[in-house]
Amino acid sequence: MRYGIDFFKLVEHITLGTFAGLVSGAAAVLFHECIGFFHNLFFRGTLSFQLDELDFTPEAPWKWGVIFVPAVGALAVAFLIRHFAPRAHAFGMSAVIRAIYYRHSRLNFMLAPVKMIVSAISIGSGGSIGREGPIIQITAALGSTLGRIVRVRARERSLLLAAASAGGVAGAFDTPLSAVLIVAELMMPSLTAMTLLPVTISAVVSSIAATRIFGIGRLLPEVAIPEGAVGAAGEFAVLFPMLALLGVLAGLMGAGFILGVCRSEKLFSEKLPNYYLRHGSGMLLVGVELELFFVFTGRYYVDGLGYAFLGSLLDGGHYSILLLVALGAGKFLSTALTLGSGGSGGIVCPSLFLGAALGALVGRLFPSIPPEIPILAGMSAAVGSNTGAIATGILMSCELTGCYETMAPCAVASVIAWGVRQMLAGGGFYAYRLRRGSFPMPEGLQSAVWKTLRARDVMRPLNPEDLSDPQYASWGRIEGDLPLDEVLRRWGRGERICGFVVLDKTRPCGVLGEHELRKNCVEVADRML
Repeated sequence: MRYGIDFFKLVEHITLGTFAGLVSGAAAVLFHECIGFFHNLFFRGTLSFQLDELDFTPEAPWKWGVIFVPAVGALAVAFLIRHFAPRAHAFGMSAVIRAIYYRHSRLNFMLAPVKMIVSAISIGSGGSIGREGPIIQITAALGSTLGRIVRVRARERSLLLAAASAGGVAGAFDTPLSAVLIVAELMMPSLTAMTLLPVTISAVVSSIAATRIFGIGRLLPEVAIPEGAVGAAGEFAVLFPMLALLGVLAGLMGAGFILGVCRSEKLFSEKLPNYYLRHGSGMLLVGVELELFFVFTGRYYVDGLGYAFLGSLLDGGHYSILLLVALGAGKFLSTALTLGSGGSGGIVCPSLFLGAALGALVGRLFPSIPPEIPILAGMSAAVGSNTGAIATGILMSCELTGCYETMAPCAVASVIAWGVRQMLAGGGFYAYRLRRGSFPMPEGLQSAVWKTLRARDVMRPLNPEDLSDPQYASWGRIEGDLPLDEVLRRWGRGERICGFVVLDKTRPCGVLGEHELRKNCVEVADRML
């Protein structure tokens, strides 16, 4: 009978993962089209869904009037959020993590359509933000709604949220492995083969649906490095000083990014309580920045997702040291203004931009090293440092460019960057924001050892004649094979239950009193590193 239950659960997880992948893949494509529509409307004055993210935005027909474009988009965003879904203002990933850990994985369905529109307007009108946060919140809301429709428990509902979120990231970036990793690192309370199954299936199905069925192309160009550049020990020894310097600088940049964006948010909310005025003024400053970049360089550069700069840099585009510094500072400022004033977007795309600019700068100090290596290592280090998802950052830069040879250098830079950021700012961006709001989240998974323990493993054995004591008459009766986490759950829900009598089939064989139960609670806590 046990095998039958496991088999049906396996089929259920496969089915839910496949369905979540199809839905999230379609949502990712629709989100991509919405961004294209609003970008063309705001910057070209045309009605079109066509969007090539590797093309730089041409000069807007309204010339210097482009200063007001981000502010107009901000007012539209403020109106939609105020009147239709106030929670759509929250950072996507942080909101989903909070729902999983503190709200029994419940998200309102209306978050999905409103978040899609407001985030598309924010990005399309020039907001310097990413799309991983919105697509995660959009697809998580769909997954939560699906969980309520099929009436699953909170545990399965959190799994549906995770599967749908992984599908959203995979469909948006065409990076199924990174999608699984970012969900596993930041969103999943437990990690087992059974919980990974629907998440992995959803990511793969969504990626296939978005790229093969709906036709979303590769975001960045493929990168190839000279053979043997990182393979031998001698070459890696030459790379290490560069990677160490890059890791330290990326960690410093990550700490500055986290503190800068969060303090920008606090400053805007304190000085300008009115959301319309706050977001409109912040995006007006972004518009001024866009116009200044266009006047001095002929391109807006820091608007939207920033893939055009990444593609140009990876294709061998030459940027002066002064321009790289200006782009890094400009992207940081525009992202802090967009998110701090109330924009609706994520931080992965800005992190990729900042990391690439930093990597290109550090690469100039080591001319003998192929420039693609420090660029990709900088991208992965910035993502890992800013988000706290180290493995995701390492793999994402490789998946986006198809260059897996740089995985080892990316890992070295990312671990160093994470350590520096951890010393200076504590947790990553999502953990830092949740901690400030009194909603702490763990950074990293713990082994759920107590799930392997049964009641008979922790009971106090007693002889049958000892159980004739009247004090045991009011105690609950449980099977010896009952998992310890279920025992503790029943004890927590019970009223005036001092403990349990443990049964071997129908024969009493031991007891779990308050002393044993409290002791096991302490031991469970002590196992947490």
